Amino acid sequence: MVTNGGKCVDWDYTDLPEYMLLVIYIPTTAGTGSGVTFVAVITDEEKKYKMGIMDAIKLRPSITIADPELLMTLPPSLTASAGVDALSYAGVKKVKELNEKVKIPKLKDLNDIKEEHFRAIAECSAENVLSDDNAREIDADAYLELIYEAYNDK
Repeated sequence: MVTNGGKCVDWDYTDLPEYMLLVIYIPTTAGTGSGVTFVAVITDEEKKYKMGIMDAIKLRPSITIADPELLMTLPPSLTASAGVDALSYAGVKKVKELNEKVKIPKLKDLNDIKEEHFRAIAECSAENVLSDDNAREIDADAYLELIYEAYNDK
């Protein structure tokens, strides 16, 4: 909140007037998408309340450095869990298709995620449980392609 002043609780579901400071993000798992997301969830422990700060432009990290060799050192179960998380993002495509049919106003801005990404991540995540290094490489590639597609307008 250095660039916008106040406390995090002051920005609950409010537009940010200023860009945040330079943030360099280095993912330690493949699957969460936190390096490209534009949402921050803040918890007010006193009030037991969670709030969201969202800004598609001003809240993203400035730079993301993804190191596939680091991801290869993860335990297979963690890699598989992160893959399941990536699958949840891929499921957005089906929700978007439903929205096209029934026109749910709150869902109109969902990103389009391709079905082949969903399949690739599911297959590779299952293989990761068996600790296949080749599957991990494919999973990392599928993840990076997924987040690129999800957060880059065409």
